[in-house]
Amino acid sequence: MAYIRTRLLAVLLAALSLGLLGCQTQEEDTAPETDSLLEIQESQTFQDTLATETENLVKLCKVWGYTKYWHPAFLLGKKGWDEELLTLIPQLREMSTAEEVNELLHNWFVSLGEIDYESRAPVVNWSTAAEDEIVVIADTSWTSDATYLGEALAADFALFPEALPNVSRSKAPMQLTKSVLSTYERALAFFANEGLPDPKYDDAGFRLLGLFRLWNAIEYYFPYTDTLEQNWEDTLAEYIPQMLEGEDPESYEQTLASMAFLLHDPHVTVYTASGNTSTGLYYQAKLGTYYLPVPLAVAEGKLVVSDSVEECPLETGDILLSINGTDIEKRIEECKQFNAYPREDAVLNRMRYTITLSQSEDIEVSVLRTGVEMTYSVSGIQSMPVEKNAPQVTHQILEGNLGLINPALCTLSEVDTIMANLRETDGLIIDLRQYPGDDGGGLFGLARYFGVSQTPFAVYAVPSIAVPGAYVKETYTPVSYWASGGASYPYNKPVAVLMDNRGTQSNAETTVQMLRMAENVVTMGDNSAGAGGHIVFLPIPGPVVVQFSSNRFYTIDGKERYRTGITPDIPVKPTIQGIKEGRDEVMEAAIEYIKSKS
Repeated sequence: MAYIRTRLLAVLLAALSLGLLGCQTQEEDTAPETDSLLEIQESQTFQDTLATETENLVKLCKVWGYTKYWHPAFLLGKKGWDEELLTLIPQLREMSTAEEVNELLHNWFVSLGEIDYESRAPVVNWSTAAEDEIVVIADTSWTSDATYLGEALAADFALFPEALPNVSRSKAPMQLTKSVLSTYERALAFFANEGLPDPKYDDAGFRLLGLFRLWNAIEYYFPYTDTLEQNWEDTLAEYIPQMLEGEDPESYEQTLASMAFLLHDPHVTVYTASGNTSTGLYYQAKLGTYYLPVPLAVAEGKLVVSDSVEECPLETGDILLSINGTDIEKRIEECKQFNAYPREDAVLNRMRYTITLSQSEDIEVSVLRTGVEMTYSVSGIQSMPVEKNAPQVTHQILEGNLGLINPALCTLSEVDTIMANLRETDGLIIDLRQYPGDDGGGLFGLARYFGVSQTPFAVYAVPSIAVPGAYVKETYTPVSYWASGGASYPYNKPVAVLMDNRGTQSNAETTVQMLRMAENVVTMGDNSAGAGGHIVFLPIPGPVVVQFSSNRFYTIDGKERYRTGITPDIPVKPTIQGIKEGRDEVMEAAIEYIKSKS
């Protein structure tokens, strides 16, 4: 936008000067009505010019992105999509009418060459899918709108086939591969061929390239744009001026991260280069790298110290009030801009350590202890503290002959040994408040013991190889999702699966859905995070990396898991008093439940 202002101000000032020279009767000491640059910048002419340029750039982003994912020149790697965009941007920014823009884009499209994919093989998961298995997310109706694009450009897009053939994607901007997890034609998206040109943070083309790459990747390969709180296309008109306004790394990264966080996808994480030397979490660069040395928990809407550590004055049960003089409530609001939290009730738990980050090692902390406010100076640490209830073993037998499985430590090869050791227990607790090890593969082996190996438990809508922005539904059983064999026996005793909205995310949620299909399994705790689908990583010049979900996830009865999460059968939440007493109230509730069923 600085460029727009500079160009427009030159025009306005020139016109103003001519006007003043032409007023022979005006007294020399009479000031012009518009007597400041600020007033000129805010003039209607400036606003109109800005709106027109933004509108033209929105069109460029959409046309370039659609062509990028459809045209054989790009799919086969014959032309560089970034270089083409960087050539178009300065040309388009000199234009003031839609007709000029449409002609430019038509001529560019023609210059890419014929629509020849060098292949005619159909894509299996598209050509064989039933109508009710296809989910179209991206709205591409604009590609046939001659009023918007002009007759020539709309006719250009009509040259594309209804579905892409099965072409080689080794050089394509987005590659799709068959998952190794099943025999299905499940497509996993990744962006291995996206380039990272040298940063030029004061260059409009470089900045728009980053923004346009992110917007189009989300438009075509994020499966939940139809559920967002604001129309995804509207974000372009909002973020283009923001991106053009800045000229430094911070504003560039902030704009990209802010757009990514609009997804409210628990999988979204933004990594940036700190001083262009190393890649780290985006929020650490803004908030600091020092954490409080004590583990924290959330109870009754408060952030509470859940365990004490040596040489730290904070005690179990302390309620955090402020960090370095900033009230915790205000700190929460500040941290929201650095996190793609799924919903308001999950904010505090998911960001409980982010909230306490500090730029300095010495952290001033105010807490409420037995009704009295106290302030301490605490030495921070550069890693998250170890949770009080962090698992130490894969499994154990608790008092009362109850088995406990810690999924974070389990692998597929250990399942049969674990279940053999727990065979004679009177009940079983599976603590899925921790992310499963072995990417969940170990726990899917449990399906054989609960009689649900062949039971459909989930539906994925996976990216279509044939139509960017479309997805194909596939139904999964534990065996098809993660095949496993070996000996088994029917475990018919009561089983309690523990869950919350921080650790029970993604594959942990999928595991919950698989386990709860068994008749003897009950879920307990808090709602899960609401993340669904495999993670993909999008590299963006800077360098910046944005990760997000690429598959859409449904329960077997057709409900969405995204953002809402899975609701436990028996809700149980910790209390401040329970934390102060060193109790795990969710675990206690599970033990009592199993005893009542034995």
